[in-house]
Amino acid sequence: MITHGRPWASIYGFGDVPLRVDLKHVYANHTDSPALLVPTEEQINNYAGGPPYMSTRRDMFAIVNIWCELVPRVHHVYQALLGELYGWSLAAAHLRLPHTLATSFMISATGIRGEGWPLIDQLKDDEVCEFSTSREKEVKLPYVVHYSQSYWLGKWFIGKYRLEKEFLSCEKPLLLEPPMTIHQSRWEAIRRKDENRSRYCKTGAVHDLPNNRSVERCSDVVQGSNVREGAGKLRKVIHFSSQFRSE
Repeated sequence: MITHGRPWASIYGFGDVPLRVDLKHVYANHTDSPALLVPTEEQINNYAGGPPYMSTRRDMFAIVNIWCELVPRVHHVYQALLGELYGWSLAAAHLRLPHTLATSFMISATGIRGEGWPLIDQLKDDEVCEFSTSREKEVKLPYVVHYSQSYWLGKWFIGKYRLEKEFLSCEKPLLLEPPMTIHQSRWEAIRRKDENRSRYCKTGAVHDLPNNRSVERCSDVVQGSNVREGAGKLRKVIHFSSQFRSE
């Protein structure tokens, strides 16, 4: 249960790396920070997390304020990926707010462990696409799909680095939805479990796109299952370098 002093986060598994940066620089204005005394086991078990974060408003406000102070200093000494997450961990440690790390909040790469994939794996083949687009069934699923990876299934593909930065604008066509019967296909190069995981991410991503556009700005966008009927919005072939690929 999330209460004052007991925030939660999704496990990211980067161990004690946040507390290996130059802490003298990071905590230059807090030379007696409690974070400097956090045992290694606690660093790994309670601070190796990332979004989605969950906490009470009071704890969130406290962490965000310290995070805003610390994260620029983290970037001074650590310019690589995840620096902003390390800043969060260091802010939480400074405030003595160890996080409970959950494995079911998020999914990302289909082959990674320690995420909410078992919740997807228990779905039947003909349910994977349905569950990924059903608001009523979200309570049984991971809260967040972290689209940090590329997802392939036969000729169908989606990846964030292949999306133009304006792909959510009204002028861009909607992504082309894969057929809901895609589970009837078999792609020998992909293990069945990974195939279902990829189907879940792809159908969910494309189905949610209209809901992520401003309905007021894009009045012609048709939401939900009627996305295919947005007149003129879907082209038969979507540009590979910017959106979903189908031929």
